[in-house]
Amino acid sequence: MFFCYQNGMKLVSLESYEEEQAILSAWDLLQWSSLSDVKHEGFWIWEGTGTPLLPGYENWNDGEPNGSSASEQDCMSFPTTSQIGWIDNICDGDVLPGTCELHP
Repeated sequence: MFFCYQNGMKLVSLESYEEEQAILSAWDLLQWSSLSDVKHEGFWIWEGTGTPLLPGYENWNDGEPNGSSASEQDCMSFPTTSQIGWIDNICDGDVLPGTCELHP
């Protein structure tokens, strides 16, 4: 995540199923995205673009997002192709890779 910011990029904002699958075909691993509800609990924003999640593409795993303000699961990670759907995670809980993208 810090690599992206240190190099003038941001974590990926997934805009379609096809984009998500293209990333997973190159890097099939659990990784961070730029989606979070850090600023307002329950209101998910693509931090890379400042765009609200809805209306738009979403691919939550069943029962997700399931975090409460007490659990602070404010960041979304997307799984490998062997898993199904996005999960909400504690932002600083896991050391995960992330795909960077450049936003001019």
